[in-house]
Amino acid sequence: MIYNAVREATAVQKVSLQSRSGMRNSHLAAAITRTRDHLDSPIAPMIIAQDLGISTRQLERLFGKDLNASPKKYYMKMRLERARHLLVQTEMSILDVALACGFEIPGYFARVYRTAFGVTPIMQRGRLSQTAPRPYGHDSLAGRRGCKGPRSGQQTGRASPATQPMEVGKPAFRADRP
Repeated sequence: MIYNAVREATAVQKVSLQSRSGMRNSHLAAAITRTRDHLDSPIAPMIIAQDLGISTRQLERLFGKDLNASPKKYYMKMRLERARHLLVQTEMSILDVALACGFEIPGYFARVYRTAFGVTPIMQRGRLSQTAPRPYGHDSLAGRRGCKGPRSGQQTGRASPATQPMEVGKPAFRADRP
């Protein structure tokens, strides 16, 4: 099949991964391309090596030499970066993001994501929603743990939880107790 498509003048020309990254090894470039094409359904490094006609050990040496990571770790990094992109740029549910990145168990996805980025996927989404301050009464935390918020015309003297920056590893709601 032959395509006679004309690229628009403003369109970015696609450049191969090998020339973009300066990789000299075509096997490594092919392995990376193969992993990127299968982020939603991970494939084992052994299968990739077989498809490329090299041993699994040779594939591991290529990744270690040029990328300072094993194929498995590099693959996980790519999946997590894709998950982070989907969480930040789309409104997909966290379950759909996990599945789109090849994680069949949401709990495992959350644990691996937190290890990599220091926040859970839910916290990542919470950070995004906190960028636009909301009135105190409309906060999702209002009404929890006896917190009723200020009454009409009453000033609290402190920022509402919706406008306070969230610290990593700390709960978003802290009750003031003596």
